[in-house]
Amino acid sequence: MNYQLKDLSVTEYILYLWQTEDLLRSLDFNIEKVNAAVITSVAPQHQSELRLWYSEIIDMMLAEGIKDKGHLQIANIRVSELEELHHALLIDVQQTKYAALYYKCLPSITELRQKENNSDAGDIAVCLQFLYGVLLLRLQKRPITDQTQEAMSLIVHLLNSLSRQYNAQKTSENE
Repeated sequence: MNYQLKDLSVTEYILYLWQTEDLLRSLDFNIEKVNAAVITSVAPQHQSELRLWYSEIIDMMLAEGIKDKGHLQIANIRVSELEELHHALLIDVQQTKYAALYYKCLPSITELRQKENNSDAGDIAVCLQFLYGVLLLRLQKRPITDQTQEAMSLIVHLLNSLSRQYNAQKTSENE
């Protein structure tokens, strides 16, 4: 199921959590509204598990005080881990392919950071925020410019590479 993306791609998992946060906010953190809008559309054998998962996310969001804005700590921790790995890969002389991907993305990252006026955000956070913005545009069926599409393609390649490195690192840590 989609909410198990954390086992596949950490970046997709983060984006899914952000989307879930927005969904729950739009449904007033009401599990019955979530049930009607989302849960009843999945296979019956998965509904109780999904309902529990949404209930847990609601509880976490309320406990963490992010009812109106902000992201879950589990998402923030993953973003921080990705930022750390990103910096480690950039200084690793054996990671030339990753560095080349990054430097192809750097002009877009710089432009995005300036547009958002968020000089404190890390490169990976900027990339994730950008992809989430594109996701929202697509959900709203709004047009995406060629320039945005090109930047998205580069950033997706970078984040996919980073996710693979992250998964490999987590796998080796668990062995």
